[in-house]
Amino acid sequence: MTRTTAFGETTLLEGPPDQLRAALPAVLDGTPDDRAVFTEPLACAVHCAGNVLAGSDVAIVGAGTAGVLLAVLLRLKGCQVTLVNRSPERLTALSATALLREVPKLLTSEVGTRTFGTVVVTTALLDDSTFDSAWGLLPRDGGRLVLFGGIRPDWPVPGTRVLLDGIRRGEEVRELELGGRRALVVGTHGATGADFAAAGAVLAAPLPWTAGHIEELIVNRVPLPALAALLNEAVRAGVDPIGKHVVDIGR
Repeated sequence: MTRTTAFGETTLLEGPPDQLRAALPAVLDGTPDDRAVFTEPLACAVHCAGNVLAGSDVAIVGAGTAGVLLAVLLRLKGCQVTLVNRSPERLTALSATALLREVPKLLTSEVGTRTFGTVVVTTALLDDSTFDSAWGLLPRDGGRLVLFGGIRPDWPVPGTRVLLDGIRRGEEVRELELGGRRALVVGTHGATGADFAAAGAVLAAPLPWTAGHIEELIVNRVPLPALAALLNEAVRAGVDPIGKHVVDIGR
């Protein structure tokens, strides 16, 4: 694949036609552009959701795009979903959306003794504090910790030599016993062609609890020349911008 820029309107692809067709899943006709931009992250969330049993009581740690898309999919799967996040501002913003208004939300600091049969970690980068919080949400025995977010390759589980990134990338299932708890640790990584097809079907169909859809997460349209200023301000402030910002490359 060759391209002149990451934000180019067109991309030149060369290869056998059958391989190109397999590598580029088509967006279903009639899917609005603002919804179609979520296809790739939603496909990854579909792949992750395959590790969660239908009807489960699930805590999703991290309320960024990955966590929110997973919450939508697991609601469609009949799961009882709770979003857990450090930032009250992010949870407040999500509560204002019809997409997630009815989903219970908890601050990490206010979880207390609540436990969940399945905990999915969707944060951008797992650290000691996030792992401890997620592990503490599991029951004493029989829980399931699903690794969906980013993990440094050399990061070990606190107090052990277990490297979770290998489990995540290898999509392994291992039993871990730590601090009086025993649970299955499940890795999920990437997406398949079938996941893209399933994501496209979700984007093309109405959601049963709202007249809106995934594009409700878009809070801003950023012209390409203004993107650098937005990113620099986020770095300066030390926080991620809340909501999805779509970059308009222009015509």
